[in-house]
Amino acid sequence: MSTPAPHEDSLEESSEQEPGTRPETESRGLARFDQWAASDHFFPRSAPWCLYLLFLTAVTYGRESSALLTIPLKLLQAGCVCGLIWRWRSLVPELNWKFHWSVIPVSAGLTWGWIFLHHQMASRFTVLADSEPNFYATLSETRPALFWPAAVAHLVAMCTAVPMIEETFNRSLLQRCLSSGQATWLGFLQFLIDLPLIGSWIERTSAGVGAKKHGAVFGPQFLQTPLGQLSVSGVTASTAVFCLAHAVRDWPGAVLCGVTWCIMLNRTRHLGLGPVVWSHALVNLLLWIYVISFRDWQLL
Repeated sequence: MSTPAPHEDSLEESSEQEPGTRPETESRGLARFDQWAASDHFFPRSAPWCLYLLFLTAVTYGRESSALLTIPLKLLQAGCVCGLIWRWRSLVPELNWKFHWSVIPVSAGLTWGWIFLHHQMASRFTVLADSEPNFYATLSETRPALFWPAAVAHLVAMCTAVPMIEETFNRSLLQRCLSSGQATWLGFLQFLIDLPLIGSWIERTSAGVGAKKHGAVFGPQFLQTPLGQLSVSGVTASTAVFCLAHAVRDWPGAVLCGVTWCIMLNRTRHLGLGPVVWSHALVNLLLWIYVISFRDWQLL
């Protein structure tokens, strides 16, 4: 009568449990991820924006090694960001695709304004021109067969992921969190106090003492400020961050779009973010068509 080999039963048992273990573990991991996102209004409105920037870095470095990588990376960027937005759609109820008639004339005007201001900046400040050849310009001349798939992949990201993340982050989160100049200053001081070296000095000042005694400001500001409410602080801060995501030569156009979309959101706030998302997507589409038609590559 033979004796079973050591661990034979345990191996069989583990092999029977293994198929069901991984999905259960993944499910628990996703559940914790969703719980993290739901724990603060900041996370579901900022994480997709951060994810897009990470992919943008990957795209920038990836295409330096191989232009072919641009296509899958751009599509993966759009797919992952849109997938995350869809997964957390219940956490960001203001984000939707509702339409308003004003989208068309506003978008047409903003597109013209962006192009005009871009050319004014380029002509007056030649130092702002790209020091290196534009990626898409080079691709259209050297590898035209690869240019169109790469340009279309770029368009997909610019008309899907970009409008949703930027309007959610800038026009919903920042415009509301930073709606009060005084509260924003207190929150900034609280942030500095948490930093090493400089924090210990700031907390000894009268302003630092007051900020340290004060409770959290950004979260309550978000909850107390209705979507689309205009304030000098909120519009300025959200537009400034929007500008930082663009080249310096496009800052005047970014200011024009940022302020206009803040006002548009105020007028159409009963429809949520839908109209400004549509307008942002349409401006990006019209700019893409203009660039392809007139080969004004620095706008892409």
